[in-house]
Amino acid sequence: MKELKIINLPNKDLKIYGKLDIDREVISRESLIFKVGFHNKKYIIKNFHKFNDEKLYTLKLLNNYASYFSKNFLISHYLVQDNERLVGILLPYRSGITLTTLLNSNKYSLEIKIKYLQEIGEILEYLKRLRQLKGLKFYINDLHDSNFIVNLEKEILYVIDLDSAKIENNVPTQARYLTESSLASQVNKYQKSNLPYKYAYINPDENTDLYCYVIIILNYLCQCNVHKMSLRRFNDLLNYLESIKVNPELLASFERIITPLDNINPKKLLATLDEKTINAASDYVKRIKK
Repeated sequence: MKELKIINLPNKDLKIYGKLDIDREVISRESLIFKVGFHNKKYIIKNFHKFNDEKLYTLKLLNNYASYFSKNFLISHYLVQDNERLVGILLPYRSGITLTTLLNSNKYSLEIKIKYLQEIGEILEYLKRLRQLKGLKFYINDLHDSNFIVNLEKEILYVIDLDSAKIENNVPTQARYLTESSLASQVNKYQKSNLPYKYAYINPDENTDLYCYVIIILNYLCQCNVHKMSLRRFNDLLNYLESIKVNPELLASFERIITPLDNINPKKLLATLDEKTINAASDYVKRIKK
């Protein structure tokens, strides 16, 4: 296995500029993030509150298989050490905004929002090919809108926080949309793990990544936390979306996440969404509050 390089603090080649100005939607409970300069390039340091052996093993696997991944995936090749204690990782800095910010802002057109929602589907198709062609067992696991950075100038979507991913035989961490109180926990298709609380509650696989993708789309459409819904409420939502004439195939891909059948990538079907449908879908919360 390829070894990660170690940067010791202090380091004369490392200039720390301070905490990174992170979008307010991003909640990082496990780390602090600093913007730094290293060998005349921009990086960030992700300083973990706790750095255990499982996380280190995940980082080593990501580094080992880094050549398998496209430029969309931000992978660290450096560990940061302070007084001989591992404290974090050094990652390439990428400017942009979180997908959360883009989806919640009125500054950006529906066309742009759909474009980057479709990009997630493209990334998942890429990972499926990677598993088929390279045999690498990899799933994003903690797939949610705040774990994507959009660079509008370069028109690229970056996947971040990959230390929470499932790769080969590592132990994956918790995922925002896959908790014991989530919609997924009520569906037998998603297999519960036997891991302690701080790790994944549901075993990551292709179905969980697609489930999380659908949840991102539905959270955006309905302006609510669909991943926290009961099955009854979710079925009510599906009925409402049908009543406002959401494309039947797209609606079927949404419904699929609560059936025993494998989930469907809805990437291409997102092109059927228009402003009228988006506006009507966002009224769902008002409807249930009446």
